[in-house]
Amino acid sequence: MEKKAFEKHIDKYKEEFNEPYFRELKEKVVNEFVNEDKIKFIYTKNPYDTANAEHYFFLDSGLLIVKNFDNERNHKHYFYVEHLYSKIVRKQMDFSNDSSSASLSLFFENGEIVDFNSSDIGINDREDEYSNLIKMLFKLI
Repeated sequence: MEKKAFEKHIDKYKEEFNEPYFRELKEKVVNEFVNEDKIKFIYTKNPYDTANAEHYFFLDSGLLIVKNFDNERNHKHYFYVEHLYSKIVRKQMDFSNDSSSASLSLFFENGEIVDFNSSDIGINDREDEYSNLIKMLFKLI
């Protein structure tokens, strides 16, 4: 059986320390709010810093944004889920000539702007990986 889009995506970042987080994300968010067959692209900011992780699911119906955070006051873990139904009206990318860094800004019809940067991976020696991911996203959308 072929792995679904989310499983393929997290396999790139899953380590022993963050595996429980990705399992919870799959069970509590992806299974409930995302039809994996409708995922066109997934982008994760801070995949190794799960306390600050953000996930962007590009769907036919728009952009689903999932953020992770802990409420220190009541010691509970939360997922923030937002679905942007607005269309992308402009995209802007810049990248270095050696492909070691890139950034992408998406401008939506409703005025929202979503930014991606190769430093989103959180590991300096792997920024070229995210630079390539940003270029793939630019071509796809």
